[in-house]
Amino acid sequence: MKAISFLSLSILAVTAVFVAVLLIIRNKAKRGKESQNGFLDSLRKENPNAALARVYAARLAHFRRRMKIVGFEARAVLQASPEGVRVIGVFNDGQSFDWLYPRNDLALEWIGNSGLASSNLHWISLGRRDRQLMLSADTGFIAVQSREATADLCALIDPGYSLPTIARKEFALEKNPASLAAIVLFFSLLLFAAVDGVLLNPYDLVYSRGVVGLVALLLPSSAVLAIPSYLLLTRNRVPSRESLVLSMVLLMGVACAIVPGIKRIDQWLSPGPLPYEYRLVEGARLQPVRSGPPTLNFTRAREYWTQFEKNSIHSFDLIHGPLGLWQLDHSKMDEPFRRFYEERGKSEGK
Repeated sequence: MKAISFLSLSILAVTAVFVAVLLIIRNKAKRGKESQNGFLDSLRKENPNAALARVYAARLAHFRRRMKIVGFEARAVLQASPEGVRVIGVFNDGQSFDWLYPRNDLALEWIGNSGLASSNLHWISLGRRDRQLMLSADTGFIAVQSREATADLCALIDPGYSLPTIARKEFALEKNPASLAAIVLFFSLLLFAAVDGVLLNPYDLVYSRGVVGLVALLLPSSAVLAIPSYLLLTRNRVPSRESLVLSMVLLMGVACAIVPGIKRIDQWLSPGPLPYEYRLVEGARLQPVRSGPPTLNFTRAREYWTQFEKNSIHSFDLIHGPLGLWQLDHSKMDEPFRRFYEERGKSEGK
């Protein structure tokens, strides 16, 4: 009871922190939106014909931080004119800014979606030194449109700026060797899980505490593989968003293939199948005559076992490898099951 109470309190505490963080983000977003709307109205009154755009803005130090709740420091407004580019807003720390960048010194650069610091958005850099700003088009909650909107923002700032190829069109997964390898690996893992795990391997995993413990250990451990996968993909010029998605996809592939994989590894490391005697206890449940092997339950073939007397002895081939798994050779049971149910069907049809 104490363990359950502690777990419940822990869940409540985590939930409370999560809700509190969401409320903080919501309040900051609301204040930022109101501030942005105010600047937008003010600039429209000053010059109704000026080209304006809603933008996310962040100073370089904030942008480079990987661990942050929100990827930007301000929801600002950008004004483009023949004289230069003006960005006006208020940072999250309360500092207001109204910075003008002359046409002859914009220092415009496409940054894109280059890593975790990008917060799933595409960015450009404007200005130098203490007035360098990282900008991204304000697309609200639709981050998928960030690349196109930020590319349009870049053209608004400087129509003559030559955008890199990756900014002009969506990233082609099949044209990058690293992303293509990740896709091939994912489908290979799914194919292995489907073909070997379902069709080729004649051994069924007999679930016991050891099996549950091993799978419970391996599944969270495999999640760590997403980190080197992500780093490897980004280092091979795969954008951060695509690298993150591919890492999660690979993790799903590993999760599907992990049980068939450990079954095969345990089979290869074991001396092979050995016969074990079981006693029919009740229904379709059989217990080992000698302690060690797990109890067997044939719930899907309950009718088959009703033909045998209680406490009757039956032999099964099981593999017990160094990983501690127990695997039952179901192939030797398929034929007796098939004959029984065929004869049962014929007798019921008469």
